[in-house]
Amino acid sequence: MATDDLEERAGLPDALRVLLEKYPRENWASRTPMGGLSQFWLERHLMFRKLLTQLGDDGRTLVDAGMAPEAYAERLSRFGGFLIGQLHDAGHKVAVLLVQNGVTPARRGAKSDLFDDLLRWGVTVRADQFALAQREIDHADLKDQIGVADMDLVIDAMLAGHKVIWH
Repeated sequence: MATDDLEERAGLPDALRVLLEKYPRENWASRTPMGGLSQFWLERHLMFRKLLTQLGDDGRTLVDAGMAPEAYAERLSRFGGFLIGQLHDAGHKVAVLLVQNGVTPARRGAKSDLFDDLLRWGVTVRADQFALAQREIDHADLKDQIGVADMDLVIDAMLAGHKVIWH
């Protein structure tokens, strides 16, 4: 069975395997060259993995009719916003494409603390052109920081080798 416990996990990427050979797991807490900084990034990595697992579990529960769509939307917004914020704070370039009902908080005057945080942090946010058209939201009705794109943006990002989280 797969595990998120980095001290037990097999199948590490090549770069981590090299580090593991040089710094055995039993010495991670005390003998790595950067000590606490290494521990911080290991914990951050584990947190991201647990968060992605939670988002996947929630999606499966929704599909199996074990969670109300409204509860799922609230959890996805909270956990997804947290993940994006953490990645941004860690120095990663993060971009978000809003699809389906996710375009709603992009409207000028709409209030959403999590969404407004993304804009304040400088995260690139675009709204799906098709979703906007379905909801009769004109491009001019979007907040100034919001761009418009279509699904080609996601396909191009995947083909370019970017990490794309699709949920």
